[in-house]
Order: sequence, then structure tokens, then C-alpha cells
Amino acid sequence: MVLKVISASRSGRSSKPGNSFAGDQKVRHSSGSSKLSASNMAKEKILFALCNKGFCWLFLTTAVIFTEWANAYPSAKPDTDAAATPRLEWKTCKKQVEFDCATVEVPLDYGQPEGRSINLSAIRLKASGPNRCLGTLFFNPGGPGGPGTVNLPQWQKFVPVGLRQRFDIVSWDPRGIGDSAAVQCFDSEDARSDFFGDLPVKAFPEGQADVSRWLEKMAALAKPCRDRNGDLLDHVSTADSARDMELLRRAVGDDKLNYLGLSYGTFLGATYANLYPDRVRALVLDGNINPQSWFAQPDLSLSLRLDSDIGGKETLEQFLRLCGQVGKHGCEFSAGTPVATTEKWKALLDRLEKGPIHVPADVIGEGVPAIDFSHALTITQMATKLSFVEPVDNPRQGWKFLAHMLEAVWQNRNTPGVKPADESKQTGTGSHKYAGDEQGWAVQCVDSPNPKKPDFYVREAKIATARGGAIGPYWSWNDSPCLNWPGKAAAPYAGPWNRRTAAPILVVGNRFDPETIYSNSVAMTRQLAWARLLTVQGYGHTAMLNPSDCANEAETRYFLTGELPAEGKICPQNHQPFSSPNKHRLKASGFELRTENPDARRLRIW
Repeated sequence: MVLKVISASRSGRSSKPGNSFAGDQKVRHSSGSSKLSASNMAKEKILFALCNKGFCWLFLTTAVIFTEWANAYPSAKPDTDAAATPRLEWKTCKKQVEFDCATVEVPLDYGQPEGRSINLSAIRLKASGPNRCLGTLFFNPGGPGGPGTVNLPQWQKFVPVGLRQRFDIVSWDPRGIGDSAAVQCFDSEDARSDFFGDLPVKAFPEGQADVSRWLEKMAALAKPCRDRNGDLLDHVSTADSARDMELLRRAVGDDKLNYLGLSYGTFLGATYANLYPDRVRALVLDGNINPQSWFAQPDLSLSLRLDSDIGGKETLEQFLRLCGQVGKHGCEFSAGTPVATTEKWKALLDRLEKGPIHVPADVIGEGVPAIDFSHALTITQMATKLSFVEPVDNPRQGWKFLAHMLEAVWQNRNTPGVKPADESKQTGTGSHKYAGDEQGWAVQCVDSPNPKKPDFYVREAKIATARGGAIGPYWSWNDSPCLNWPGKAAAPYAGPWNRRTAAPILVVGNRFDPETIYSNSVAMTRQLAWARLLTVQGYGHTAMLNPSDCANEAETRYFLTGELPAEGKICPQNHQPFSSPNKHRLKASGFELRTENPDARRLRIW
């Protein structure tokens, strides 16, 4: 099934490469800009055509719906000028001595800047080079729900060395997240486990009984979340985090903002750029969210509006194609050709639909316990492990390990299992306070409209299957926590997205990104007033975490000088899938079957 959005005209001007921060005004708007503000959308009719096997369901709507929604959630003006600039007192972090840590006090409600305040937890990696520090580069790892105080130490090696030498790199746990003022619907992992009971915590529901229990729990989630968090739930929007970033910029003393945002962090960056267009120095947005889709009417849930199901399907097809091409020596799941490998995957899914497959202990790796792989659990592992071509921060990542795991399931297909792995009792490392899945939900559900009728998610799972194949339902159930979410953003920003910034913005997109589909990076470039798209001909979620030296060089040059890459530039990825030595075998300690993206929250992995 294909979702087509047919709108009126598109216009725009193309930008020229090679311009810098010196103020050369020859750099122009990106080509192909749709520039659909709420006002001109009201004049357009949008035809949604959902087509499957020659049969189409047509929904003719007008953008009046969009306008009504925008009126219900008005785009608030920046409120930070009245807020006091916070003081930053950096001290060596207790556990990561190469980093500095600080607590930042910001208003809970920017509409009342002198009212109640909350604390944000921040972390800094000081510039390492001998040359003059150019200022601060703010970093957001994505999510929503990604704690910067965790991800910056984990991922700082992926930040180009030229940037680490010339900038202090600062990240933080956004409001509602991690060690900042955090949304917590439960006081511990055990309490969360007791609430959700026997739901498939790291999968999604299949079958009427599981679906009913799932929807019942998602609806009941509202009470503990509201009871424990109160009005914090109304003040964790992306716009509020953008306002926090503006105060952080003032606190470090920079005249304008330097920013690197991954995944959901691209949406945070775009929000900042349009709230504070005159305060932009350099923004890199890598693995993009489509801002207009984020705020569109909920004819589909958010993940499907963002085409994550389609991105997952396209990347899965590439995984199977490349696996089949390299053969068994490079990809354990290979059946010798792309076609045969695709058929093998389909046969495995057919077998899993009949019941779980039992994989004995030590088969996936030394010390790995026995696991019963269900249909949904196997798809979830596929969907999440496609994000990283090579391991990022643990050996259970990368396409080679994914192929190894799938082959283990395939080889044991004649051994029936009882039930999928129960992860509901899984706990974290203990290094941070309880950070439940609800922290990511809190941001998404107050920010973006999602359907409120339980039956919708049942129907949408079928739509997602038609659009995204086996991976589709993983994404359609992704947004079900918003079913009865109790918060509502007090001051969101829903556009426009084309306010002219003081400097151009660099947008980066992987051609086969399984979570933030490449077309979203194209859309982001078109919607921003002044942006340039850099394409990486590669695989996985974000270019930073699936490295390209070519892209790193372009980003470094841009941050240091303001020079944009040439229009239409395409960079190669450093390593093609299945090209590196096979290092999938696990040691005995620490194996957990889990979603592998470190900024994941239950089903949310942007």
C-alpha cells in the first residue's frame, strides 16, 4: 500500500555552494521548496490515495483540518527573552572524568519565566586542540527520550575529530528525560513490569488477545502518568526544549548557535531555527524528521506519517539483497542469491506464524541463554538492528550479527518454543535513575497528534503491513502509547518552517535509513528557508553512526568556515555491509535481547 500526497504547486530557488559565514548573500533557498504554511495549505486540497493491488481508498480532505489543528495548538512566540540566563558551574563528572557536568536551572513554563523552575543535567567535552576554541557545539542524540549525558560519552568518537578539537561539545538530558526533571509514570522497573504484566515488552501485539491487553494497558497508562507527573507533562514539548537550548546558548556565552542533531534531534534543530532564526550560526541535521508530517492531522499515526514503515521495508530489502550477493562467507543468513535469501526470510516468517522457535543456550553466542523467538520478536529485532551497519557501542549490533542471529533461528526452525523472551523484568545498568519508556512517549504524545480510538490501531496494523511488509506493524503500534496520554503541550511550535535563518543549514540523509526515511531529509531541506542537502549513499540510521569520511569532512568544513558542500553532492559510506571481518560471537557476560538503538524507548527508536 502506498500513501500518496498530492498538493498544489512547488516553488523555490537553488542555493549555490562555497559560501561562508562572511555574509555572502548569493546563497539562496533550496530547490523544490513546497513552503506549505497553514495559511496557504488552507487553500489547497490534498488527496490521500491508499492503493493496494489496484484498489484504492480515497480520502479527499482540505487543509482546513490542518488549520483547525493549528488553531488548537497555536505556535507560541519565543518567551525566553524574559527568562534569566542560567549560570553554568562545570565540575568534573564523577564517573566520566574526561567530561564536565553541570546542572542548569530553567523555567518550567516560559509563559511564566519567573515562576516554578526545573533542573536540566548537562555534560561537556572540552575542545582538545591547540588552536583557539570556536565556541560550543550543542549535540542532541535523538529519541525523543535520548539522554545526552549518556549518549555523548558513548558516541563522542563519532563526532569528527576536527570538531572535537575546535569546539566544546555540550549535550544535555532534555526536560522530561534522564537525569533532568524527568517524566516517571512508575517509581522503578519492577513497578513498570507489574503494570504492563505479560505484554510483549520488546515486541508488539499479534492476535486478538494480545491486542486487547495491549490497548487496555495503553489506555490505563494515563492515570499513573498524570498522578505522578502533574503539569510537567504539559511542558516537555520540542518547543520547550528549543527554548532551553536558547538559554544554554546564552549561558555558554556564544552569540549564535552551533548544533548537531540526530534523528528526532533534527526536528528539535528545525524548531530552534524557526523560533530563533537570527541566532543560527551552523546547524547540521542528520537523519531527518519531516516537520509538516509531525504536526499533520492523525489520518495515520505519526510513525506512518513519517513513512518509517516504508523506510524499514526498503532497508530490509537491501539487507537481503546484499546478504544474498556476498554469500555465506560474508553473511550467515545468505541462501546464495538475493532472490533465494529473500525467499528464505519469507519462509522463516511463515514458520514463525505457526509458533515460536526455540534457540538453545550458547547458539547465538557463548553464555547467551535459551530464547524463544516469536514472529513479533523476530521482526522487532530485524527492525531495530537494521539501524547500524557496524556495531556502535556493543557487539550485538551490526548487520553481520543480525544475519548470525537470524541464521540461528533458521537452523532451529524445527524446534518449537513456548513463548517469546520475557524482558519485562529487565533492568538497566544502575548508573542512572529509573528512566522508563514513558519519557520518550511524553514528548511525542504532547507534541504530535495521534489517533485516540483503540480500533484505529488495529486497522492501521493492516495498512502498515500493506505498506511496509512484515516490518510495518512494528511501526504502526509504535504510537499506541499516545492513545490516552494525559498531557497537552502548553506552548508548542507547529510552524511555519521557512523562516529565513542568519546562516544556511546543512541537512544530511542516508539513502537507506530504516527509521527516518531519506525522503524526510529531502522534505526537511525543502521546508527550511535556507538549507542544503548532503546525501550519503549508505545504509543505517544517520550518517554519523554509520560513518562516512566524506560526510564528516563536509560537516567539519561547514562548522569551521560556513562553506556548504556542492549542491547535489553524494558521499559514500566508509564500509559497505558485510565487508568487515565477522566478529559476531559474544562473550558470556552481559547478553540481553533488547532493542539495540541506545536512544530507544520501548518501540520508539528515532
